[in-house]
Amino acid sequence: MGNMSAGFPALAGLPAPYLEAQLANFRTGMRANPIMGGIAAHLTTAQILSISAYYAALPVPQKPEPAPLPHGPGAALALDGDWNHTPAGVPPCGSCHGPFGLGVGETFPRLAGQPQAYIAAQLADWQTGRRKGGPLGLMGHVGGKLTAAQIDAVAAYYAALSPNPPRLPKPGASE
Repeated sequence: MGNMSAGFPALAGLPAPYLEAQLANFRTGMRANPIMGGIAAHLTTAQILSISAYYAALPVPQKPEPAPLPHGPGAALALDGDWNHTPAGVPPCGSCHGPFGLGVGETFPRLAGQPQAYIAAQLADWQTGRRKGGPLGLMGHVGGKLTAAQIDAVAAYYAALSPNPPRLPKPGASE
């Protein structure tokens, strides 16, 4: 379920293929972390598959939705991107990580409700090239364009969101 105070992410409910890829990256050193690298180095492929399936099957941790939803520079970056302050622009986080940061498919993980310190550390690692991998190297390109203030703001925004938002009515549905 993660550990907010230590900045460890909540793995429960993340897609098994995403978790498998991350453990494989830790095992090979593509993703650097002294704790996870040491653990993953000793895992077999069968163990990686089993561990990933276990965490994927766990329910997403409950966290109450703040009221009102956060606004400010983190929300602006997450929802609209920043097309004016960098030569190539920064796309909205939600264009890959989905509405409310709930993740998309097996490739783009849930950001909502993850510890702020974890999100900020991962963005800094993408920015410096310490973290690699991912589809088409997208996060390396995006992370390299972010300022420290943007990293802090978007990390705070996603940390404040609930990984279990209330159900929204389907467009056109009457209640």
